[in-house]
Amino acid sequence: MSRKAEMILGIIGGTFGIFMGIFAVMVGGIGGAFGTSGASTVSSLGLAAIILGVLGIVGGAVVNKNKNMAGSLMLACGILGFIAISMFWIIPGLLLFIGGSLTFLTKDEAIKAYDKANEINPQDSVSWYNKGTDLYELNRFDEAIKAYDKAIEVNPQDFRAWNGKGAGLYKLNKLYEAIQVFDKTIKLNPQYSIAWSNKGKSLVGLNKPEEAIPAFDIAIELNPKNSSFWDCKGLALNQLNKCDEAIKACDKAIELNPANSLAWYNKGIALDKLVESYEALKAFDKAIEIDSQNSKAWAGKGIALTKLNKSYEAIIAFDTALKINPQNPLWYNKGVALGKLGQYDEAITAFDKALEIDLQNSDAWTGKGDALVKLNKSDKAIIAYDKALEINPQDSEALKGKETLSK
Repeated sequence: MSRKAEMILGIIGGTFGIFMGIFAVMVGGIGGAFGTSGASTVSSLGLAAIILGVLGIVGGAVVNKNKNMAGSLMLACGILGFIAISMFWIIPGLLLFIGGSLTFLTKDEAIKAYDKANEINPQDSVSWYNKGTDLYELNRFDEAIKAYDKAIEVNPQDFRAWNGKGAGLYKLNKLYEAIQVFDKTIKLNPQYSIAWSNKGKSLVGLNKPEEAIPAFDIAIELNPKNSSFWDCKGLALNQLNKCDEAIKACDKAIELNPANSLAWYNKGIALDKLVESYEALKAFDKAIEIDSQNSKAWAGKGIALTKLNKSYEAIIAFDTALKINPQNPLWYNKGVALGKLGQYDEAITAFDKALEIDLQNSDAWTGKGDALVKLNKSDKAIIAYDKALEINPQDSEALKGKETLSK
C-alpha cells in the first residue's frame, strides 16, 4: 500500500526542522556574540535539531519500504525536536508526529485523523490532499475528488491535487473531464511526468491512441526509468495494431521492471495479434505468475488457448477471469470455447450472460444463433441473427448463418 501522505509529511517536516535548527544556531551565535548566557547551548541544540530534521526526511523517504521503522523514526524526531529547541520545533514537530502516527494507522483510521485535522485547520491543503490520496487508494473516488477539490480551493497551485482529482475522474470513467484536469496539472507543472502519462491513459480510454502516444513520449522523456510509462505506450501502440513497436515498448518496460504484470499482459496482446499464440501464452502466464488477480491476463490466456484449440484449458482460464471480475465481457469468449466442445446449451447460457452485460454485443447474438442452429432451433436462431444484424448490418457470420437457414 502506498503511503504518500506519510512520506510527504516526513520530508516536509524534516525540511522545516532543518530550517528551524539553522535558525536556532543563528540565534545562539548572535547570543554568543553579545555574551548572552547559555548561547552555546542553544547553538548545540540547534545542531541537534538539524540532525533530527535530516533523520525525519530519511523516515519519510523510506516509509514505503519499512513503515514501522520510518514511523518510529519520525515520531522520535518529532518528540526529541521539542526537547531540543522547544517553540522553534512546533511546525516540524507536528508534521513529523502526524506523519509518524499515520504509519501505524489503517487508511480508514488515517482518514478520521485527517478529518480532525481539517476541523482544526480547514486551510491545510496538505491534509486535504492526503485525505484524498487515502480515499483514492480505498477506491472511494467520489469522496477523493471532493477532498482534492478542497485542497485546490485552499491552494489552486497544488498540481498534485489537480492530478489526484484527474485520476479520480479517470477511475469513474469521466475521461473528457479527466483530460481537462490533467491539462490544468500540466499547465501548472509541465515537468510532472505522471500527469502526462495519466492524460495518455485517458486518451487511450477514449480510443485516441494517436493523441495518447505523444503524451506517453513526453512522460518517458521526463522520466525514462518509469516502467509503467513504457507499458502504457505499448497499450496505445496495440490499439493502432503497431504490434512490433508495442512489443519493443513492453520489453523496455519489462527490462526496467521484470515484475510489471501489465507489461507482460500488453506484450501478450501484441503477440496474439501477430498470431504467435504460443509466445502470447507465455507472456500471459508470466503476467499471471506476477499477479494472479490480473483478470485481463487470464482472459488473454483463455483467448490464446482457444486459438490453439485447447478449449477445456481456455474455459478454466475464462472462469478464473470471471471469478475475479464477473462483469468482464469474457462470457462471449467462454461461449465460443463451449461451442467448440459441442456444449451448446452451456454456450447459449454464456452468450446470454454476455448479453446481460451488453445487449448491443452483436458477436454474442451471432454466437447464440450458431449454438441454436446446432440444437436445431432454427426459428430462435434467426431471431438471434436478426438481432446481430440490427446492431451490425455488416456482421458476415450472422449473414452467413441466416442465409444458410433460408435455403
